Parts: sequence; structure tokens; C-alpha cells
Amino acid sequence: GQAVRQAGMAARTAGQAVGRFLSDVNDRLRQPRDAEFPSQPSMTEDDVPIELQELRSSDKPGVYVVIGSAARVRTGPALNSPQCALLERGESLGVSEIRGRRGRLSWPVQGWVSLRTTDGEPILQALQVPLSTTL
Repeated sequence: GQAVRQAGMAARTAGQAVGRFLSDVNDRLRQPRDAEFPSQPSMTEDDVPIELQELRSSDKPGVYVVIGSAARVRTGPALNSPQCALLERGESLGVSEIRGRRGRLSWPVQGWVSLRTTDGEPILQALQVPLSTTL
């Protein structure tokens, strides 16, 4: 009985986190693309090396887990933005927006993180989350 109640509570908590994440993604999709960073030029496919274009097209907002040794979270998308957090291997996180190899976090902290290194080594891995599950 108690284990079932605890599992139900954990499922509700996870469902609430996914709900907040999806709400954040929907809000971002409704905003103009350059609303927050109007001085930065938009990237085109020509700006991305051909060997990374396939990787880039597979990156989508969603729930990710840190598979590298750690992931540095920065306040902005630029790699020289101040670091605001460090996520350890195994931690899960919500990515609400992708720009090149950078992802915008909506939880557990807000900020920007690299999906992979400059050499293409993965730092984060997308998780398959059944969003149709009723919690």
C-alpha cells in the first residue's frame, strides 16, 4: 500500500515537471525567434558544417540526461556567459529551445548548456518520455 502511494506521488511529481516543461516550450514557440537576442544574427544551414547538420536536425526540445562527466549551465547562450550551475552525470533536465549545439534549460535550473562538445562528443542524451500517460 505505502509503496503504491509513494509511486503514485512520484508519478504525479514527474507529470507536473513535464507539464511545466511543455508549457515553457509552448510559450517559447509563440515568441518571435529573435525577441530575447535581437543583436545576434540568425544562423542558417550554411553556417553549420555539413558533418554536424544531421546531428543538429535531430536535436529537439525535450527531457535530457547528463551523460558526460558534468554539464556547465551558463546564464546566456554564449560560451563566455557566466556559469550559474553545474549539473552532475545522471541528472535529468528540461531543454525548451535548441540553438546550434546549445540548449536552453527550463528545469531544474534556468540557463544554457551544450548538448555536445566542439568535437561532437555528447554531453546530454535525449530521453523518450511518454507524454500521453495519464498521471
